[in-house]
Amino acid sequence: MRLPLAGAVAGLALLLALAPILVLAQHDAPVATLRVERADDAGACLDEESLRELVAARLGRDPFVDEAPLSITVRIERARRGYVARVDTASEGGEPGRRELTSERDDCRDLGDALALALSLTVDPASLLRPPPRPEANPEAIADAGVVEAPDAGPPIADAGVDAAPPVAPDAGPPPDAANAQDEGDGPALLLTATLLASYGIAPGVSAGLVLGAGVHVDAFSVALELRGELPTVESSVRGAPYVASVVPCGHLDIVGLCGIVSAGVFWGEGVDVPSARSGFAPYVALGARALVAVPLGAELALRLHGELTVPVVGATLQLGGTRAWETPAVGLALGVGVGARLR
Repeated sequence: MRLPLAGAVAGLALLLALAPILVLAQHDAPVATLRVERADDAGACLDEESLRELVAARLGRDPFVDEAPLSITVRIERARRGYVARVDTASEGGEPGRRELTSERDDCRDLGDALALALSLTVDPASLLRPPPRPEANPEAIADAGVVEAPDAGPPIADAGVDAAPPVAPDAGPPPDAANAQDEGDGPALLLTATLLASYGIAPGVSAGLVLGAGVHVDAFSVALELRGELPTVESSVRGAPYVASVVPCGHLDIVGLCGIVSAGVFWGEGVDVPSARSGFAPYVALGARALVAVPLGAELALRLHGELTVPVVGATLQLGGTRAWETPAVGLALGVGVGARLR
């Protein structure tokens, strides 16, 4: 009976999580108004036109119009290190909102990318469900490319009696974009996470715990080692809790991630309010999957929300007087909220 119940709970949780996105996806081309203000000392940072172009590149269209129910105001100022952008939103019949983004770079590139992502999700949350638009070739530009004729070199110089040396092209170095990419370093970043967890089907009843993780994040992929401990919970006169280590590889697309989970550890249990109660440990091994959303809080920090399903390969069984009192269910559910940091 536990498996159908766990499956029903999992399906309901998934439906509730996707319902807001699916509803928003039914509306075509959501729009907003945009106003960008720059302080006097932030004139080198991006202006309204540049920000509109970044958002349009993400969404495949320009979502900003002169009049719309949603209005967005971005105020960019110089910080002690880099820049800070305050994003204020207001909508008809809704509460005003404010979000702050920071960057320690002097060229505003990180801040521009973070603003473009934040504004894209604010205007059109359903864009998460669509692949990024492909850049289209401009036929006119291709037609105009043609062959460039060399300028008139004047009379030939063969009569000078000296063989002309071939011109030597100066070493121009890498293009600016490549140089900037090298400076930024798209290499590995140290990933640190801390998550508060609520779970069902991992320990007796509903349990709460803490997960600490450390790993490596490279481009769109990451792998982390997580240590998980939960508070012991009581059900059917038994008390228990798992203590496990997990390897979690993930693939990421913008703020969304999908992960696999391989967990191994021990399960501790004991009898409660029964004669001759004993305690002990049993091995615990499980496989699972996780859906993750990481909302940027700055250049390095992110708010992490995730839901996961686990299936025990080696589960625990707690007995009282030779009778089975509790065993690990066939499916476990967990919801987590925490913070993560990517450090280079």
